[in-house]
Amino acid sequence: MKLSDCDRTIVFDLDGTLLDTAPDLIAAINYALRNSVGTPLDPGVIRSLISKGGREMIKFCLQNNGLDHSEHELHMIFEQFIEYYKKNLAINTKPFPGLIQELDRLSNFGCKLAVCTNKLESLARELLSAFGYLTTFTRSQAATHFPCASRILVTYLVLFPVLVVAL
Repeated sequence: MKLSDCDRTIVFDLDGTLLDTAPDLIAAINYALRNSVGTPLDPGVIRSLISKGGREMIKFCLQNNGLDHSEHELHMIFEQFIEYYKKNLAINTKPFPGLIQELDRLSNFGCKLAVCTNKLESLARELLSAFGYLTTFTRSQAATHFPCASRILVTYLVLFPVLVVAL
């Protein structure tokens, strides 16, 4: 396939692929943990869990600290995480080097660009908008729209940009 004749849609994961969102996600997780259980977690540990989504990161952090929790407690901590993250989602988040040029290059070749993420769709759209990318992508889809395969799909999509670079 010649990229100059691109009639494909290229789908990217958001966190850790298009944008380095780790600093803002780490801050939001530790904010919620400090407020609820008083114990933040090492940023390196949180960074390794980002692809699992906020709820799973919180659950791991609680289990890692030996803290029992009910579904209600988990939900309340998750809500604190989301509220903090909504207000601070683009403070320290940065696009990866060369990203803007590559997206422009793919668009110029006629490729349609899309995002699939396990992030809440409203937050994904707000984040893309904050970086001026919202109109770059023809579609932004939260993995929650794929309930049976969401984890597999998002995990696969993390690898997809590597294939694109090889074209």
